[in-house]
This record gives sequence, C-alpha cells and structure tokens, in this order.
Amino acid sequence: LALAGPLLDALEYLHRQGVVHQDIKPANIYITEDGHPLLLDFGAAGPRRLGSEGYAALEQSEPAGITGPWTDIYGLAATLYRCIGGRIPAAASRRQAALAGRQADPLEPLDRLLPRKDYARIMGAIERGLALDAETRPQSISAWRPAFTAASGLRAEGWELTPVRENPSGYAVYTMTRARAGK
Repeated sequence: LALAGPLLDALEYLHRQGVVHQDIKPANIYITEDGHPLLLDFGAAGPRRLGSEGYAALEQSEPAGITGPWTDIYGLAATLYRCIGGRIPAAASRRQAALAGRQADPLEPLDRLLPRKDYARIMGAIERGLALDAETRPQSISAWRPAFTAASGLRAEGWELTPVRENPSGYAVYTMTRARAGK
C-alpha cells in the first residue's frame, strides 16, 4: 500500500486537469526499478468508456451514467482490493444485478480474506471507494484521501507527476517522483 499515496496524488493531479482515466487497474500501473509507480494507458480517458471488468464502476456501463473522479476512485479501490485481497473484485454490473435480485453482494468482504486486525483501517477506505452508487462514493480524491491518511499515515505532499512521453499509440505516460525541497 505504499504506492497508494503517489497514485492518489497522480489522480488528484489528473482530475484537476479535467482528465478522468476510467481504466485504473493493476495492469495499468507500472513500478519502476526504483519503486516509482507509472500510471499507464490513457486510452479510456475522454468520453465515457467501459473500463475493465472488476475495476470499472457501475456508471461506466450505464447508458445515462456520468463519469468523473468518483469513477477513478472505484478503479483504484478495486485495484487496492486486488493488491491486498489477492482477488479481482466482482464486476460492478454483477454486484448490481445480485442486489437488484435481493441476493447478497458477490463482492467478498475484505475481512473474510484478510485478518481484520492487520488491515482494519485500510479496509474502510477501500470499501468506501467500492460503493456501487456513484453518489455514495467519495466524489474527489481530496474527499477520499483522509481515510487513507488516517489508515496508513500516507502524506499528500511530496510527490510530482511529470509527463514522460507519448508512445506511438498516443497514450500519455507519467512518472511520479519525490518533489525537491522548496517546490
């Protein structure tokens, strides 16, 4: 979870620029040899896209669904669920269908996968981010970040997001590095 801080910073920066990634998942996060995360594949950014099963928020598959920072919050929460729980979360559409049919949510609670005593504080942040209803989910990284700060001592400051290059397919690539003193 040490990478959650820089990823929160990266998403907050992107959202301030009006960019919603819409496909946050482990395969779109590259960790450099020196431990810096790179957020990859901005191909879904822009008009509403479906995202990837297990990581896409419900609003991405609804015809009238409105996407925004809360959509990336779902994707990052699903990614963190996978990182600490070891499983891809149940697809949002499958979860919604089960609840509409008065069945249990097929998303296995993290406290059944992990010892609560070790992860109790971070579980709450992830569960908030995985809320099916977009309006129930935190609406911005700044609204969600306190749950992480309280849970793991992550700091909001100290990171820079820098565009690295555009690859031939046109995807933007960013690197996150520690900010220099005085910035």
